[in-house]
Amino acid sequence: MAITTKIILKFPHLEYKLKMNVNYFIFFLFNLTCVTLNAQGPFQRMYNRGVQLSVGYGLHCTRDGGFIFTGTIDSSGMGTNMDVFLVRTNQNGDTLWTRSYGRPKNDAGEAVLETSDSGFVVFGTSFNTIDRDFYLAKVDKNGNLLWNKTYGGTNDEVGRSICQTSDGGFAFTGMTYSYTKNGDCDYYIVKTNSSGDTLWTKTFGNDDVSQANMIRQTADGGYIIGGSQMEVNFYHPFLVKTNSVGAIQWQKVFDGKIHDYIYDVIQTKEGGYMVAGQTNSFGAGAIDAYLMKLKPNGDTSWVKTYGHSSSADLAKSVSETADGGYIFGGFTYSFGVGGSDMYITKTDSSGVVQWSKAVGGPNTETGNSLTLTKDGGYAMIGYTSSFGNKKQSAYLIKLDVNGNSSCQGKSVGTITGVAPFDIKSPNTFENRGGILKSLTMSENRGCVIFDPCASSGLPSLKEVPLFHVFPNPVNSAINIEGVAQSEITILDMLGKVIYTTKANDSDLQINCAGYPEGIYFIKALKGNEIFTQKIVIRH
Repeated sequence: MAITTKIILKFPHLEYKLKMNVNYFIFFLFNLTCVTLNAQGPFQRMYNRGVQLSVGYGLHCTRDGGFIFTGTIDSSGMGTNMDVFLVRTNQNGDTLWTRSYGRPKNDAGEAVLETSDSGFVVFGTSFNTIDRDFYLAKVDKNGNLLWNKTYGGTNDEVGRSICQTSDGGFAFTGMTYSYTKNGDCDYYIVKTNSSGDTLWTKTFGNDDVSQANMIRQTADGGYIIGGSQMEVNFYHPFLVKTNSVGAIQWQKVFDGKIHDYIYDVIQTKEGGYMVAGQTNSFGAGAIDAYLMKLKPNGDTSWVKTYGHSSSADLAKSVSETADGGYIFGGFTYSFGVGGSDMYITKTDSSGVVQWSKAVGGPNTETGNSLTLTKDGGYAMIGYTSSFGNKKQSAYLIKLDVNGNSSCQGKSVGTITGVAPFDIKSPNTFENRGGILKSLTMSENRGCVIFDPCASSGLPSLKEVPLFHVFPNPVNSAINIEGVAQSEITILDMLGKVIYTTKANDSDLQINCAGYPEGIYFIKALKGNEIFTQKIVIRH
């Protein structure tokens, strides 16, 4: 009860959630505990497997204040076979465990959630040898796979977003090419129970293309689904509000005359909605980020653009902050050092910019998903190709409450404008369909973590070890030289610590006879630096 009271006092705007049923409200409060614990500092981390490419798409703050993200990682080393990538970290971005799942062709995780039973569910797209399907996997708190399922028809389905529902099940969305009535692809919504079994499905679309990017359950038990719909060769933001069984209550198309998109939508404290995306129709540059504040019935309260006259800027994710304002994350070409940089902008409740930051290096960074953190700061996942071996790597950054990063960050001069969309009520076709499919996927574990802020004095992972290890491979005892005044840790391929000690002398011998055969990592922490070396145990 103390935690519940604290959250309500700190975030009075959440009291409207009391209208929801008690079970969902309690689960909602548990998901907010990550923003009420002790402070943590900014950091930046990259995650991959050496030469393999990786990208982070979906990020979630866990109840213990850590993070879990999903995305895709190259299992072939040549960019030809991408697998679902799932990484669990502590509050400092250090890995607790990693997993990847895949079939012979490309698979990707788009969104991840911590479930009410302390496990996790990852949602995305899986490609069999013929077509793509929605992909849903449930893992326990240690990352062990409990079940995975796919959903779709004879053509392609592409997964984008998932939410856990008040009954403990899931609702997820994306686009379908299998169940369209007249168009090329439609919004596709699937509702399941907690075991992933289908309860109902819906498709919404017009005579052309309709692409869903986000779904949220609303305070009344219904759903809000956001994306884009093509009309006369241009994409327009398309928003659908349904009841608890997927029946349309209202729908809106926001006509900006050229291409405009919705990437994220949330329900706000008073029951309205905040939409984030990109606009080609309005703003200072060729493409600007925009925020659109809506009333509960979908009518606009205000719309503002954010960017610069020089290039393109996008908002991929938005959250409401404790002070009643908003923060969005995405990426910017206008303020990037080289290509694009991560782009984070904080506004007040009226959309007025309070601060705006770009984070990145000389090459390309993107930001795909942003979340509030336990100390009132922010975290975002995406990818970078600027640091380490310059290969595209999943990139997690943590900012403090003022948007300060541990390195590579700068304040930027965002220009704001207005976006006078014309609101239309479209003629939407509704359809149903969906086949639950069984599947078998290969599993892999482990990844390499790298700190791009090493030059700023933060702990770093170095490829050249400080110490000498022999013999390697090792049968029984391993000798380590050059580790005086270091903390020594041995980790297995899952990142589990199996041995730790303090080395006071320069030389150290460790008995490995009782360890199973396999690959291990010796980590030496000395001062402000971390050195690692791989060893192989063979008996």
